[in-house]
Amino acid sequence: MSYNVPKGFMLCQNASCSKADSCLRNRCYKELTLETESVKVLNPGLYPKENENCQYYKTTEKVRYAWGLKAALSKLPYETANNIKRQLITRFGQTKYYRFCNEVIPIKEKDQLIIKHIFLENDINADPDYARFTEELVWFR
Repeated sequence: MSYNVPKGFMLCQNASCSKADSCLRNRCYKELTLETESVKVLNPGLYPKENENCQYYKTTEKVRYAWGLKAALSKLPYETANNIKRQLITRFGQTKYYRFCNEVIPIKEKDQLIIKHIFLENDINADPDYARFTEELVWFR
């Protein structure tokens, strides 16, 4: 798999690490090509000692993001949709709520659980009908 590494993402060249095969930093380092002039690399002095957890470890597993709430709310009865909207704005703030609705920012898994809980509190037992889903690597966090 070829990675489109964002600028400023730190790589790791520690091949002896027990988690090297599942570490995004190490996998990206191994895939460097001659077209890459320079990279940001973890200082070898910061490598963890054997059997210690690495604070720089980044998994290669993708996370599932949901996008868009507008369609989910439009399918609900007006009063129920308004109640849910008020609860979502109270929980996330008006700016973040509108960014979720209009697909400006993704809805992370933990926020999807909160939204589902709010739907359940309003007697909506079905999962919210998001506009779409994407699976992405988490480069920074």
